[in-house]
Formats: sequence, C-alpha cells, structure tokens
Amino acid sequence: MTCMKTRRRPIRPLLAALSILAASTAVFVPSAAAMRSEFSSGSKSARVNAPAQMTLPTITGNPVAGQTLTTTNGTWSSNPTSFSYAWQRCVSGSCTTVPRATQTSFTLGSADVGTSIRVVVSATVKHRTTSATSAAVGPVAPAPAPPPPTTPTTTTTTTTGTTTTTPTATTTPPPPPPTPVAAPQASSAPVIAGSAIQGSTLSASAGNWSGSPTSFAYQWLRCDSAGGSCTPFTPGAIQSAYSLTVLDVGARMKVAVTASNAGGSATSTSSASAVVAPPPAAGATVTVSAPNDGATVAGSVPFTAVVVNTTPSRVELTVDGGAMTTEYAAPYVYNGDGNMLDTTTLSNASHTLTARAFLSDGSSVARSISVTVQNTATPPPPPPPASPATSVSGIGALRFGDSYRNASGYNRYDTLIVGFGDADAAGATSARSLVYKGGVDVTDSPNADPGASLSGVNYQEALANGWLLKDASGNVLHASGYGNYLGDVGSLAFQQRWVQNVSTFLLVHHVDGVFIDNVLCSITGLSGAAPAKYPNDTAWANAQIAFLAYVGPAMKAKGLYVAVNSFCYGPDDGSANNAWWARVAPNVDGLMTENFEENPSDYTQPLFDAPTLSWLGNWRGKLNVITAAQSAGKDALALTYGGAGNTQMMTFGRASFLLVWNGTNGSFIYNTTDGSDPWNTAWTAAIGTPTGPMSQAGNAYVRNYSGGYVVVNPSQSTVSVSLPAGLKTLTGAAAGSSVSLGATSAAIFTK
Repeated sequence: MTCMKTRRRPIRPLLAALSILAASTAVFVPSAAAMRSEFSSGSKSARVNAPAQMTLPTITGNPVAGQTLTTTNGTWSSNPTSFSYAWQRCVSGSCTTVPRATQTSFTLGSADVGTSIRVVVSATVKHRTTSATSAAVGPVAPAPAPPPPTTPTTTTTTTTGTTTTTPTATTTPPPPPPTPVAAPQASSAPVIAGSAIQGSTLSASAGNWSGSPTSFAYQWLRCDSAGGSCTPFTPGAIQSAYSLTVLDVGARMKVAVTASNAGGSATSTSSASAVVAPPPAAGATVTVSAPNDGATVAGSVPFTAVVVNTTPSRVELTVDGGAMTTEYAAPYVYNGDGNMLDTTTLSNASHTLTARAFLSDGSSVARSISVTVQNTATPPPPPPPASPATSVSGIGALRFGDSYRNASGYNRYDTLIVGFGDADAAGATSARSLVYKGGVDVTDSPNADPGASLSGVNYQEALANGWLLKDASGNVLHASGYGNYLGDVGSLAFQQRWVQNVSTFLLVHHVDGVFIDNVLCSITGLSGAAPAKYPNDTAWANAQIAFLAYVGPAMKAKGLYVAVNSFCYGPDDGSANNAWWARVAPNVDGLMTENFEENPSDYTQPLFDAPTLSWLGNWRGKLNVITAAQSAGKDALALTYGGAGNTQMMTFGRASFLLVWNGTNGSFIYNTTDGSDPWNTAWTAAIGTPTGPMSQAGNAYVRNYSGGYVVVNPSQSTVSVSLPAGLKTLTGAAAGSSVSLGATSAAIFTK
C-alpha cells in the first residue's frame, strides 16, 4: 500500500524546433543582418528587432499576358520603414527573378505565358531586412486573339432617274471580355492524417475549395506543444506528405495549403497534430533465466528472471499463479537475492513458473516456463497450525505473496488480508478473509481471469474502454513512485466492471470480502497531477465517493465485506481525515488507518503525545481516527509496520489501539517489514474485552480489560505507573505493584 509515499516526476523539456528557409514555398527568411546584435557607437542602444512576417504578401490581378498583377506588402512586426520587390517566374517549382521587375505592379508579357508568377517582398527597418514570398499565381494564359480585319462593303442608293453606289466599311464588334474568375475560397480546412511519431509520415488533404483551383502548394509548419508559435520550414516540407524527424519531437505539426486559379490564390491552415513522440524503444522482454524450460528439478533450485530493453518498476515471480516474490531491482530472484525455490514444498508434478515485468507506463510483459518437480519422496503435508481454541479478538494479519507461506496459524486472527494468489488458502481459515484490490490503481492481469489482478479493472479493460485518467495535455497519469495507471473511478461503467470482476473472483475463491487500497481525498497526493476530468480535489473526492456509493452496496448485496484503506491529508489532529471518513463510512464495513502510531518514513520511531512540538507528536490524533470509525458504526483497522524483533513498536501500537477499541469488531495489525511470521505475544496476547474507558495516570494512560490490563506511556520521558493486584506479565510472572515505562513504550498484562 502506497498512499503515504509520494514523489513528483520531472517533466522532460520539449525539444526546440529549428526553422529552415523554404526556397519554393510561401515562407520568410531572416537576412544575415537580421541575425546580428545592434549597438550604437560606443554604447549599447535599444535593440531593434528585424521585421517578422505576420501575413504573406498577396497577388491580385488576372494572370493573362498583357494584364497587370499587383502585390500587397503583407503585414509585419517592427514597423518596417521601406519595402522592395522582386517578381519571379516559376516553372516546375524552379523560380528565377525577372530583371527590372521591382515595383508593386508587374505587367505580364509573352515570356510569362505558361509560367507561374510570385513576388518576394523585403521589409527593412534600419539595416535589418527580412523577406517573405507570396503564393504563386498562374499559369499565365496567352493574351486574347485580336479582333478580325475590317471588311469593305458597297451601299447602293437609288433616287429618281439616278443610281449612286457608295463604298463603306463595317467593323465586326470585338468579342466580350472574359468573365472575371473569382479567387479560391476554402470551405473546409486541410486535414492531417498519420501517426505523430518520429519516423512516421504525415499526409495532408488539400481541404475543400470553391473557385475550381488549378494548383495547390503545401507548406508544413512546426508549432510548440500547445499548437501555437508555428514556423514554416524546409527541406522536405513542401509536399502533401512529410516524414517526421527528430527535430519534430515534442512539437505539434500543421500544414498550410495555398490554392490558386486564374483569379488569384488563398491559403487555409489545418488544425494541429498530436504532439510528436519519439520512436518507440525496442520491445521490452522478460525471460526466465533459471531453471530451464522443461527441466526436471528437485530440492532447492534458483528461479531467476532477466529483463531487457527497459528498466521495469517491479518484477513478480510466481509459482502456479500463487506464491509470489516481488523484486524492485535487478537481479530478479525468487525469495530474494541469494535464495532458492524450495521444490520440496511442491508436489511431484508439472508446475508453471512465471516472471512478469511491470513497465513504467503500467503495462507488463511476461514469460512462463514449465518444470517437472521430482523429489525422491512426496513430502508429507505440513502439520496443522498450532492454534488456541479460539481466535484472539482484535488482531489481524496482512500477508502478500511469499509472506503468506512464511507464517502459519491464521485461524488465530480476526482479520486476514491477502493478495489474489492466496485467496483459496485465506478463504479456508476461520478469520475474516479479505483480498487486496486497488480502487483507482489499474494493473495487468497475469492470466485470463480479470479478477486475478491487484486492481479491480485491469489495464487491457481500462485501455479498451477509455477508463485511463489523463491530465489536461492528454498524458496518461500514473501513481507516483510505483507506476500503476489510474482508473476513472467516477465512471459508472468502470464501477460496474470493477464489481463484476472482483465479486466473481471473491465468490469463486470463497473469501469473505475485499480490502480496497488508496481511497484518498486528494488525487495529487497519489499522482502528482490532477486529471483533466477531475481538475481539483473537490471533484476528485466526489468521484471517489461516487465509486464507493456504487461499489460498497453492490458488493454487500452479494454478501461480501468491504474494507478500505482511506486517508485525507490535513491537520495533525486527524480532523480532515475524520471528516473524510464520515463521507466514506456509509458505504463500507471497515476503515483502516495506515502507519498507526509511527513515523511513516521510519518504522522504528513511535509517535508521541506533544502535538505542539512536532507532527510526530500526534499520538492522540491517531487515537481520534480509531474513535471516528467506531463512532460511525464501522470496524476500525489499525496497521503498524516494523521489524520482527521490535517488541517496543508492536506493543506500543497494540496497546494504544486497545486504549480506545470498542471490544467488538476491528483489528490491530502488525506487519513485519521482512515478511517473516508476525506472531509475537508482545502484541497478540488475548486479554478479553474492555470493562471501562481509558484513564490518565500522570503522563501515562491505562485501561482495564476482562482478562488483562493495558498501560501506555506516550510521553518523551520515563514514567512509573501503579498497577492493580493480580496482574501477570506476558511470561506468566507476577507483575508487582507498579511498572516503569521508558519514553513511548507500553505494557500489556494478563490476569
């Protein structure tokens, strides 16, 4: 469980884009002068920036020989003080400057017929000059044919007695002028298709246009990660398709399409592509390096795995999908470095060994092999655990992976929390058996059973249904420090699938219920960033409550118990956590507080009772949390971590819990950090039920039980506390009339 440990990941800076001159498309080019710093003689003056093109020059006029074309200057920054012009003829993308064509207007001649015409406009402020090139118009059409020659005719006029013949000339009227052609207009923008990954090719449609364009020109633009500050560039960026390079990684791409006809030209720009990603790394693989696949093994053998092409967040090594070792760094060895798989604990038969590597993006890769165990004799079944006639009220065990097999006697506990691989074994005990599941966490399932996973909804399901949470930039979120994906707990469809997967698994394996981890009031404490769907803690808290409001009643309707590890950051007195628990409680049966009465960063350091000195003085605040759960009518679960031999910590935790325990339901759990058997009478002694509330004895606190007595010293000094008659130490010796307790220590006595 990880809710107490968080860290932030650095954000990789985006790769800066490099702008390059385009020789045959509408781009602007800084001159050499524009790239030098400017200083006045002898002293530094205010820098004058070179003009920057904001919109391209535009040519108007009919591209027909004999007609005149005119250009605009375009628009520029820095208020240019002068402009110059160079008209160019273009054939098949190759352009040459027309001699002496240096005005804003250019009259087309016969030499221009069949070519396209563009103009280069240069803007100057002081000595800093920048040029921009218009879109080309054309091809230029020939001039219309001249009118036909005059045809002579004869007109005869008759008068009385006289006939007069007079020659006249008539002229055929010229043909009407050609109908003006309207310049193209875009009715829909160009569209980019293709994967935004380095090495892939993007392609652009021309978009839809009116005016029947006769040609299209393309210019690709490299933009920042938000799709702004776009810059045209070449080479390779003036066709309808463009292959992404390393310079594009971290940028978004656009394309500007210029459509032309006899009436002129117009440009339309596409929407931005997705952020260009680097090429995928070579596929990660995991192999079982020992034993060999198909081998026959006996006794103790190494079971190791090797991962290549990645550094996984963890590797799980399992035997037949049950017993499991989790390794967080190489070498990946079953039972930990230098240890072996003891095959004498397995039957003489075929067994499956699996290594599964979990990657930083939450996915995983796995490799399984089969081995045949053949020991000289089938080992006898282990003896039944030595258990008292009844379980000890108010204690529990948390056992994951191999730690389950490192202990026995689970019938002695009230509560037993296990991983999915030990569900059958836990379900066979008399303890209330709960299987660990992440609520928001999303991980892989090691086999076809979606319930056989640390999460209620596995990665494949979440990916297929859009249930992976993303930040405002579209990046998938992960849990800080351990890399799991985060699921959309506020989605009803996600909630329904969670209940379907988990309830089916629990009922098949005959366990009593589920333990849901990471029910937090703040998402940023888990991931370091807020999801776009839940942009603040209020929205996230409401999503968590919606999840529990559906999951809790649905699971309980199937006869299943629901416990949660729940926390809310806030004041040291536990008030924020208690307010959060008040919202969580109506939908669950049990509430856990993790790192009970200990420093979560140092399991050897108990909390003490001095809240004004330090947050480590919040001993009483932790008691308040237990009281809050019980006041809501729910079972209180308190979890303390520590070494197998740290009797001070285990006794201090259990005794503090007993000061406020209601004596009916709930459990204190001591979990050994090395996975060894946690049972120790220093914290597991049975002392019955409380006969009254706790009371203060100087700096210490005491409470009487039907079968024992509890004394806790939460202060930072040694205290001596008087004891009632008839008490015994946990070794059975008479306790005496008083007990001396060092700082932050406790004692539990029997009667």
